[in-house]
Amino acid sequence: MLEYATSLSKLGHTVTVYTANALNFRQSDLPSEEVKDGIMIARFKFVPLPMKYSFASMGLLRALLSTDVQLLEVFSILPSFFILGAILVAKLRRIPLILYPQFHPQRFVYHPDRWVRIIGKIFDTCIAIHFIRLGDHVICLTKLEERFYRSRGIAKATTIYEWVPKRITPPNTTVLEFRNRLHLSDNEKVILFVGRIDRRKGLDILIQSMPQIINKVPNARLVVVGRDDGHLEECVNLARATRREDRITFVGPLTDPELSSAYSAADIVAIPSRFEAFGRTLIEAWTFHKPVVLTDHVALSEIVTPGSGFIVGVGSTQDLGSALVSLLNDVELREKMGEAGFRTLGTTMLDLSDVVDRTLSIYKDAIENRA
Repeated sequence: MLEYATSLSKLGHTVTVYTANALNFRQSDLPSEEVKDGIMIARFKFVPLPMKYSFASMGLLRALLSTDVQLLEVFSILPSFFILGAILVAKLRRIPLILYPQFHPQRFVYHPDRWVRIIGKIFDTCIAIHFIRLGDHVICLTKLEERFYRSRGIAKATTIYEWVPKRITPPNTTVLEFRNRLHLSDNEKVILFVGRIDRRKGLDILIQSMPQIINKVPNARLVVVGRDDGHLEECVNLARATRREDRITFVGPLTDPELSSAYSAADIVAIPSRFEAFGRTLIEAWTFHKPVVLTDHVALSEIVTPGSGFIVGVGSTQDLGSALVSLLNDVELREKMGEAGFRTLGTTMLDLSDVVDRTLSIYKDAIENRA
């Protein structure tokens, strides 16, 4: 969102961001006002409510009721005053309203907390969709999201695939240093997982497929990149239970240059997610010409063709393992799929300037129609 706002500012538009004065959903002491890359950022104090993102803020309410704007865009759709309150104020004041919900129909189904699953389902079914209907236009992350809205009678919905900055391919010496750091030998075939260690990311499914993979490809190694989001201990224990923990490496979060080295060192990128509202890892894998194996619950699987990747049923260790073995044993197929994926990026994903142009067109249409 900062990239989009900065681009709009460079085009001569005045952009202000309202947000909570929070880090990781907790109170922070960041400046209440700050100008960053030409963008005014206003951070409001809040009162935390039982759910972690259910903030309430009188300061935000006063600002929304008094601010002089031509258009308001609301990011995400969650049971938070910062989101729902902003939507209601926009409708009350008749301010043209653009919504960017990043909404996936199954987003709460696989949440590890049972109460969040229950409350989330109730919120999405009884509240969220009605608030989304209040927007003058809805920007969708994927065609899946757009179809969901249209099936609920929301006609003004447009898919604009999120812009993902391209990573720079590191020199071979840097990649070699990374491999040495992880003690990866020259003959090892690397399966890369990138993402938060969260049950919804499906890492446990991938780990359970490793015995099947190693029986067919003994020199296969799984490299896991990402921060712990409450599921790491379970995954480490699961790796031990498979008796293949010596073929699984947990490296934790990496810097951007290190992550580029990880992609470069990989033979395949696996995305075993139970839920993925977008699928940024897919784009990054293709940026490095890497083949992908992903589940049908990754929303961006809609752009994957039989020639550019393998799509498997969510939760199937057998199908996931078989697809990975097929690629590990066929270097020519890996290269063909990686190249096909890279070409898909060029025909499907927009440059930042194109994303901003399409977004501006939606803004202008909403302002003119409201006028």
